[in-house]
Amino acid sequence: MKHALALINRYNMATYYLLPLIGLNKSSFGCDTNFINCFVDNEGTKLYVSVQTSRFGPLNHPGILEIKDEHPNALFVFYFPAKWKAHFELFKSGQYSKFCMNARRIINLGSDLAYNQSSKYGSVNTDLRLIAMDRDCAGWEIMRKRFSDYLDVEIAASAELLSAPDPSSFWCVPSAN
Repeated sequence: MKHALALINRYNMATYYLLPLIGLNKSSFGCDTNFINCFVDNEGTKLYVSVQTSRFGPLNHPGILEIKDEHPNALFVFYFPAKWKAHFELFKSGQYSKFCMNARRIINLGSDLAYNQSSKYGSVNTDLRLIAMDRDCAGWEIMRKRFSDYLDVEIAASAELLSAPDPSSFWCVPSAN
């Protein structure tokens, strides 16, 4: 369980819950070694994607606002559509299970996470970050019980499976003072 939690927290949750809503995921920036992380501004109007190099990014994406090739990394800045404002507010407060059906569908299909994928052992796998959005899936209750056992505390059925994004998920633009 410790390994699974470390894997979940390797990248900011904006990588999986917001980036797919503009039609992108980690793979959109080339190989996994190019992608560093994704951040959102506090207002939910821009996504910032830090990468090793901009050469492997989606240079023709319609929402691109800016590309900064700074040493040692590059930065893509994308417009985050106002139509997802309510979704952003739920994201910000960690209420992933309240995402609308359309957002969940886009995230399930576009996040590049395992979603109902058959394994070589015959089981069907779905990533925990996707399970956390859907209280009605069978994996929800299984994961709630596993977390309860791992943490040795009862997690309420009404609780979210994952914590709200921490401050490191948000892009802080330095003030011009």
